[in-house]
Amino acid sequence: MNDGRILKGGVGTLAQIDETPADAERLRDRARPIYAVNDGLRRVFVAKNRVVRNAINPANIMEESLERVRIPRTPNEVGRDQGRIPPFLSYYPYEPFDEFGRRIVIVTGMTQTGQILPVPVEQTITEINPRYVVVASRGMAWDMRIATSSLPRSVITRILMNRINPKNLEQRKSIVRFYIQSERYSEASAELAAILEDFGSDQHGSPEYRDVTQDLQPLQRSIGRLETEQFQNELILRRNAGQYEFVKPFLEDFPTEQADVETLQAVRNMIEEDLQYEQWRTRLLATLYDYAGQIEEEQLREMIPPILDEINTELTQNTITRFSPLQLMIDDDAMPVDEKLAMAVSGWLVGENEAVMSLPMAVSMHKTRENVRQYLTSDTSSERERLLQKIESEETGTIEDIVKILPMMKPVYPIPRQPDVDKPGFYRLETPAIGNLMPFSYCIQLPPEYDPNRKYPLIIALHAGTMSPEQQIDWWAGEWRNGQRTGQATRNGYIVVAPYWNVNGSVVYDYSAVAHGAVLYSYYDVLRHFSVDVDRVYLTGHSAGGDAAWDIGISHPDLWAGVMPIVASSRKYIRYYPLNARYVPWYFVIGELDGTVSRTQNDFNFNKYLMASNAENYRCTVVSYIGRGHEGFSDEILHLFDWMGRQKREFPIKNFEVNSLRPWDNFFWWVEGHQFPPSAIIDPADWPESGGLPATAAKARLEANITRNRVQVKSVAAQTTVWLSPELIDFNQRVEVQFNGRRTSADGLIEGKLTDLLEDVRTRHDRQHPFWVKFTF
Repeated sequence: MNDGRILKGGVGTLAQIDETPADAERLRDRARPIYAVNDGLRRVFVAKNRVVRNAINPANIMEESLERVRIPRTPNEVGRDQGRIPPFLSYYPYEPFDEFGRRIVIVTGMTQTGQILPVPVEQTITEINPRYVVVASRGMAWDMRIATSSLPRSVITRILMNRINPKNLEQRKSIVRFYIQSERYSEASAELAAILEDFGSDQHGSPEYRDVTQDLQPLQRSIGRLETEQFQNELILRRNAGQYEFVKPFLEDFPTEQADVETLQAVRNMIEEDLQYEQWRTRLLATLYDYAGQIEEEQLREMIPPILDEINTELTQNTITRFSPLQLMIDDDAMPVDEKLAMAVSGWLVGENEAVMSLPMAVSMHKTRENVRQYLTSDTSSERERLLQKIESEETGTIEDIVKILPMMKPVYPIPRQPDVDKPGFYRLETPAIGNLMPFSYCIQLPPEYDPNRKYPLIIALHAGTMSPEQQIDWWAGEWRNGQRTGQATRNGYIVVAPYWNVNGSVVYDYSAVAHGAVLYSYYDVLRHFSVDVDRVYLTGHSAGGDAAWDIGISHPDLWAGVMPIVASSRKYIRYYPLNARYVPWYFVIGELDGTVSRTQNDFNFNKYLMASNAENYRCTVVSYIGRGHEGFSDEILHLFDWMGRQKREFPIKNFEVNSLRPWDNFFWWVEGHQFPPSAIIDPADWPESGGLPATAAKARLEANITRNRVQVKSVAAQTTVWLSPELIDFNQRVEVQFNGRRTSADGLIEGKLTDLLEDVRTRHDRQHPFWVKFTF
């Protein structure tokens, strides 16, 4: 893929995502713009224009050399075939798989009359390989696929042992190879140990067993090498997530016996980096306090210690690079002490690339930062006006300096309460009351070793209507075990937020302003209290929460680095916002036999996203699990994190065209509309029962384009605000601003306005991309 992913499997082309063999003749002359990649467990649908040219390679097709165990069914297990299973609501195992690969599941929603009844179904594993398990059902054509990784070793080994001769060494080794191909190396090692226990002595009295230990040594070394490489990669992953303290004890006790030279060198490098950090930190702090005592000007000398105390308290491996300019110059005796101190203080406040050599200016940066923090947290306009005057009186109280300070600041509000007892980093919080609205509630889980001076990717996860926010966080960050989580968000260093989005207690999503507010205000409150990389915020949800994620994602596409609806339905507004969907990456996860989703509407939207021309530039992946229904799909979580790691928000986008049908879907990147025409607005409660928008309804459209300092905006709103910054235009050149085809008074040289910038940050909470000035038309 052009985002760096590699999809492996059998590749086919489709004219539309819902194409069936019966459609072949009808669609024979149609273009086939969709690739379908079948990896045995799932079908992945992507647009051809998202694939790197000439990337289809037979070498990428999944290998057929996997350890596969096929289990034939007995006539009793097959039963009378009642035809293909229709889409169903859900299923749950009534009992686990036994040693013969059999179990019973309870399926709901199978009757043709529309009744939702629990129906027991007998299932049998017919094939098990390192990637997936094929499960057949008695009496019906229901071929379900399950990721092998979701089955515990106890289940897999029992099934495999039942299909081989346990006294046959080569057959026992096939189980070890099975776990190696599954990349479950610790389990492969455990199986090897079981073989050694059973075969590695003379207890059988036969010479053929006497050299088993020597025979298994190459396999043992191979497993040990793979296991240490996997362990090393895990430690690197954790360090990249800022979890240095977690990694240190493992580095000290790293298993070296089976490691290759490259792995050992990587471990030594990490140990050396930690040692160098500790040495440099100790020297840096001692030197800075020494420098402070040498400053002759009394007023400056008194201002420095509180700054150094802050550095002493907060300096970590996440922030040590802010002092890299001083590290280069610290031994230069010709450089004055005050300049070195200025480099350190300013590097701490604005980052190493913006460090200055003037100590008065560095101290002014600190005072400006504190005044800005107070401004952003002030509740009254009179207090903000007073603080504005203080900011402007400082040498660094300019827009140019403040935009350097803002992204390096910690969150402007402290965390309002302590985490839950025995649950480190887990909080239940409320937003401030907004107007007549009650506060919204949300749960948040911070990653291990959370550092407010480091920016973290954020997942906003919306729970299913019958589930809780806590359960949604469990899905992403892992359940609590012995006072810690070990899930994927924990490992990868993501913050996870789960708002209580269904404020009215409904189990379905209602597309309302309150539901949008519950998600968006929770997000803004997180930005107030926690350190988030606003360019790496991902919106997701399951079931009704997936419906909400799809709708909120498409209604506010400027906020997200990616949207991941899981078993979601596209109803109401989603179908009529295809323009908006072009500006955000999408990753959908569905079950092939999910009977709860609106398949007709979903396929309509999937086809729109996947069949678009290159000019429309949709970025969409649809993953359909074979033979599965409406469920959580934890099988997909590693793929989701791989995808998220490749997506970053494009902000701001200079050229866009979007639709709106609700008054609160009104802010897009740098254009904000208010009071759309009544003909362009439809309240969710007034949506026609037919499901479709009346043909007479108009959509409010906003169009914006910036080319060579020419700003053009078209809007049907009674009032439209345009926000600008140097990310959009060159403030040193003349700007032409057109609104609805006419030149405006904003033409000419534009200057930033400090009040506009500070109010934008105070209300939008984005300190990475603040706007400098606004114009209202």
